[in-house]
Amino acid sequence: MSRWRRAARRLGRTGLWLSAVLVGALWTGLGLTLVPAQVAVQETGQQLRQLDRQLGEVEQVLSPLDSLGRPQTLAAVRALGQLARTAQGTPVVDMLLGQDTLGDAVTLTRRWEQTLAQPPSGRLTGARALVQRWQRQVETAGKRLIWTALALGLVGTLAVGWFAAGQWALFRYAGQEQSSEKG
Repeated sequence: MSRWRRAARRLGRTGLWLSAVLVGALWTGLGLTLVPAQVAVQETGQQLRQLDRQLGEVEQVLSPLDSLGRPQTLAAVRALGQLARTAQGTPVVDMLLGQDTLGDAVTLTRRWEQTLAQPPSGRLTGARALVQRWQRQVETAGKRLIWTALALGLVGTLAVGWFAAGQWALFRYAGQEQSSEKG
């Protein structure tokens, strides 16, 4: 019977070493997985901050152009467009300027009107809001990544700890039985 107890004691000792190796491998694996993912999240956040800053600079540069979107400017461009469309239907003006030139004038005034109706800084403000929302999502993802890795590590450590407790009990029990046989 002593042979079985020695085997049980070795099995318990081996189980304890295996538990230590498993915990070390678990945390090392989580670290090796988490570090590159965290670096990617940080780089993405940095790029989004840089994009937000650049959009802010462009918005400042273009803000003087917002004054072109005033109702008076839009009315003037609409009047030019109407004038170009009317000139297209007038034979004398058509002969003097040509149909292509008048068509280009109509197209150009239409584009001006569309562009001035939507000021550039308004579009940039929307783009910045989108970039800032993505920044918050990336930051949240980074935090969740860390907490998820910690939770997985703790759950894994507890599971291995449970296994180690059983191995320790086996080791101690076999040792007590072996010492009681000697005594």
